[in-house]
Amino acid sequence: MSENISLKIGIVIVHYSNVKNTENCIEHVVKQRQINIHIVIINNSISDTLERIIEKYKNVKIIRTTNKGFSSANNIGLDYLREHNIDIVWFLNNDAFPKSDAGYELAKHYTDKYIWLGGSLLYSDKELTTIQAQSGIWNIYTFNGNEIPNIDNRKNSITTLVYPIGASFMINKLALDKIGWALDESYFLYFEELDLVCTLKKHGEIKITFSPESKVYHIGGASAGSGSQHDKKSKLAKLHFDKSKRIFYDKHFPILYILLIIIERIRSAKNIFFA
Repeated sequence: MSENISLKIGIVIVHYSNVKNTENCIEHVVKQRQINIHIVIINNSISDTLERIIEKYKNVKIIRTTNKGFSSANNIGLDYLREHNIDIVWFLNNDAFPKSDAGYELAKHYTDKYIWLGGSLLYSDKELTTIQAQSGIWNIYTFNGNEIPNIDNRKNSITTLVYPIGASFMINKLALDKIGWALDESYFLYFEELDLVCTLKKHGEIKITFSPESKVYHIGGASAGSGSQHDKKSKLAKLHFDKSKRIFYDKHFPILYILLIIIERIRSAKNIFFA
């Protein structure tokens, strides 16, 4: 058997809706083998109390807060974990259910020599037979991206950004120190992973690994990443997506931001004209 990983791994799970998913997620998380974990759930729900989790899992920290967005909720979790001298943070969606060795397989790629992010292989079925996605890609010039089933030796380039999907990924302490243990709260929903990659690239060499052995069943839809198909989103989700896209481009690619705004206004004018 492989040796245990002694590093302290903090797991942040944001709950907004669907208590059953969150309970199922925790059931999978507490079964993680060969890693030392500390779990914190940020409860963004107005009505859900998560009483069953509180009663069943005494070692799971639950922090209730008002919903100020996904990044804001994760930052509350990061603040808590920072006080506990965590080496790695594992961001996990509440509709993501990791196989018992998923955390171990992710953490095996850990390094403290570089800024490091590591992503899991997501499946769309409980049997882990149908791959949903392993990484996200974003073309900065076409203003769109997708989640792909394999990395296909893709690397960040002048035109394309590669990023771990937010449903299940890890980040090392070195990277967290560079960003002050805080995600950009300008993003209410979507683009958190892309912003993180672009921000970290400004701080030095970054290593992004993808572990096909870190298998996670991800429902999707209940919590979507920035690379999700735009036409499958609800109207409210599309509004958040488009707003976050503007924030992202204004922050990281200001010249392209101007072009994006021009394109959006042309499309809006066409919709009005042909309505």
